[in-house]
Amino acid sequence: MQYKKAAPVFSVPRRVKIELWVASTKGWLKAVLFVVFLLAAYAITNWAGVRFTWAAPLLGNPAVAGLVGALLGAAVGGVAAWVSSRQLLLQQFKAEASLAKIHTIYEPLYDGLLAFRAQIGECPYFFGCSFHSGGELRQNTVGFVEWTDIKQDSRYLDVPKWIATALDQFQKDIETYLQMREAAANATQPKIADIFASHSLNWYRIKGEDKHLLNSILTRDFESLKYSVCTGRKLQITDEITTRLCSVIQDECNQLEAVSNVAFHYEKHVVLRADQLISAIETVIQHLKMRYEAQDQLF
Repeated sequence: MQYKKAAPVFSVPRRVKIELWVASTKGWLKAVLFVVFLLAAYAITNWAGVRFTWAAPLLGNPAVAGLVGALLGAAVGGVAAWVSSRQLLLQQFKAEASLAKIHTIYEPLYDGLLAFRAQIGECPYFFGCSFHSGGELRQNTVGFVEWTDIKQDSRYLDVPKWIATALDQFQKDIETYLQMREAAANATQPKIADIFASHSLNWYRIKGEDKHLLNSILTRDFESLKYSVCTGRKLQITDEITTRLCSVIQDECNQLEAVSNVAFHYEKHVVLRADQLISAIETVIQHLKMRYEAQDQLF
């Protein structure tokens, strides 16, 4: 099977980055906007003075000018008060919702991704992955259950589409890696048999050994490979032949397309994708905390 060797493209949406930038630069940004407002008001005043000279005699009457001013002031003040109160109420609801999302959605996802990243650091080229809670992890198996848990309840409705799509793709990437890994383990067997035959040795397959043997090849763990291939089989050969035999196995098996595809997919679509998701979720948490803190300062 052919696999396209392309690194996944994934980043935080521009809208979130812009809002974070605005939140981090709001002090001087407000100052700039205030200056722009003053310049715009000055320009409009000059334009109105030229275009509405016909109203000068009418507005020159103190009674009329006072009435117009009072009406305009009341109207502007009433509209401004209504808009402000409505906006503050909406912002308060959004801030409280943002805080709830942090605790119920994003922090569990973030902690789960960090735990997954730590597990694959300790167990590179893992044999299996659990996506469901409650199961006990076996040896050389890792887990990422938080996204499945969220999809099974109402929290899923509050997850942005871009995050949901990225997490679904992440699970698919892990499943694809495991399928590719199994294919690569099978592909190494005839290659090793050929290498053994070239040294006038017979190769026999041991049930359940393929996964460990592939790990020794992928991680280039020479001592582990020597044990799996020769020592564990109690071959009556010299250390020199053992070293030469394992060196050839390691070099030629890593050149197999199935094996190189596994290595690439693991690094670019599992490890890199996990790092990207951790960074993205961290950015979202930061964004929501800024939104909550900005609203909290108003009360």
